[in-house]
Amino acid sequence: VKDFNLDVWKAQDLDAKYLLALEPDRMMAYSRKRAGLESRAVGYGGCDGDRRKLTGPIAGHSLSAVSLMYATSGGCPLPLPPP
Repeated sequence: VKDFNLDVWKAQDLDAKYLLALEPDRMMAYSRKRAGLESRAVGYGGCDGDRRKLTGPIAGHSLSAVSLMYATSGGCPLPLPPP
């Protein structure tokens, strides 16, 4: 039996809402540009911005966050996108 901690649950809920608010097209904007494809949206910027040596860290970090969310929740608290 896992200990129930309301603060942890609230933090996990906020994390899930943040992850759901991320837009895949924005996360992949600079990766698409580097691949010679047209971007579908304006990228997020920051370390993921145009003319940076890194391209796509936000996508990788969000995938890690979703994986950890799944592992710690014992299931998928995030609704799956439509097919």
